[in-house]
Amino acid sequence: MALVMAKAGSSSKKNSMEKFYTDEIVIGLCGPIGVDLPLIAVKIIENLRSYNYDSEHIKMSKLIGECNGDKDDTGLERKRRLIQEGNALREKNERGSFLAEKAIEKIFESRATAFPDGKFASRRVCFIIDSIKNTSEAKKFREIYGDSFYLISVFSANTKKIENLTRGADNLKAQAKQIIEDDFNQKGEFGQ
Repeated sequence: MALVMAKAGSSSKKNSMEKFYTDEIVIGLCGPIGVDLPLIAVKIIENLRSYNYDSEHIKMSKLIGECNGDKDDTGLERKRRLIQEGNALREKNERGSFLAEKAIEKIFESRATAFPDGKFASRRVCFIIDSIKNTSEAKKFREIYGDSFYLISVFSANTKKIENLTRGADNLKAQAKQIIEDDFNQKGEFGQ
């Protein structure tokens, strides 16, 4: 269960820090480039349905696009660009957790849409964050959601990651290997 804070700033002491529990959970997926995290998200969503949970899939790559504008590139070029733009956004905003904060905004927007009158109530929703790229992001989710945040790390063999990235196109294997290596070698506070 998560502790949700209602709107602050009310003149009433009772309303200014009103707290209540909710059945919302947040699952963060973490894995190197080439791991099929969207497939893992789909499997989680399918399993949660059996527990009467709705799910919302929040893709960090989409948040990067919202911040920087979507581009027409595809495939490996798109993946390389997203790595660079994600790192640049973190550095520009001087916070390794910048994209996590954007994802948290999406969760707040979802609540506001579900409860336009501001009277929040418990609901069985799981927010799946695809994908967390550094410890600052994971720490931010843990700070906000506490025990209602679950971090799942997913790994695949390099051969499987290359297969996922190239979709069987042999001419892309060298490029896929390089992007896997570049992803693995990311360093610094703002990298992934």
